[in-house]
Amino acid sequence: MLTPYNSIAFKVKDRSSNHFEQSFKTRYEIVVDLRDFAYRMESVLYKLRWAARGLEYILKVYGKYTGSIDASMRGLMDPIPEDFIFYEDLFFYFAYSALDIVGGIIAMLVETAIDKRNVYFTTVLNFLASSRSPFEGSLIAELKKDCDTGWIYEFRQYRNFVTHHSAIRPRVRFSHTPSMATEINLFMLPDNPSETSFTYEKKRELAPYCQEVLARELDVMKVLLEFVENLI
Repeated sequence: MLTPYNSIAFKVKDRSSNHFEQSFKTRYEIVVDLRDFAYRMESVLYKLRWAARGLEYILKVYGKYTGSIDASMRGLMDPIPEDFIFYEDLFFYFAYSALDIVGGIIAMLVETAIDKRNVYFTTVLNFLASSRSPFEGSLIAELKKDCDTGWIYEFRQYRNFVTHHSAIRPRVRFSHTPSMATEINLFMLPDNPSETSFTYEKKRELAPYCQEVLARELDVMKVLLEFVENLI
């Protein structure tokens, strides 16, 4: 992800070779405020770095209870620490916010006609995938699908719940498989945070889910930053 990020930094520096230059022009002749652009780019790394810190803590606690059957049994009984809830909130809020910031960066570089108060990852992606956009293609279509019904959509539902409604208090479950093996699921996420009554049929554990989401997001970020670089 840092390869296109650094390429953008070098490219912008090239475009604004004058030390006193406060703006630069994109390849589409749009004038972009240099400081605003730089702050937004820095914010992407800031958000992702703290999302990774949140994930690190979640994995640490998760690992504490997964080393043995005895440790997992303790996980059934121990209360979820308050710090765990904090770092869970930190992960969902910051990781998704990084996508919104990149959406805002793209909106600085192309004419979207989106009101500044409504610039989000979803609204910018809707524009890019629309018939009004010159950027239609398989890449945009795939991102749009993920955003509308795929993993990005699901991630956004968890983030919205955590940010606007309440902390997700993960559930643990002890059961036996048909072969009578012991199965313990720790810190499960609700199947659908938008429902008023939570179910846990997917047995989705928070730590592995967050790890997978961040890995996917870093891949998407690389693609989005390459797209940004091509706009400059």
